[in-house]
Amino acid sequence: MSGNDKETIGIITERGLAKRMLYEGLDKVKTKAKDIMNNPIL
Repeated sequence: MSGNDKETIGIITERGLAKRMLYEGLDKVKTKAKDIMNNPIL
């Protein structure tokens, strides 16, 4: 989202967060929400 946009573009789940951070070895400081969110939302 940018500015005042109200569109939902993804969701971050505990499972998705753990999967990407632990199994894919992403850096917890440098990783952005867009890199770990699930999208599209069904």
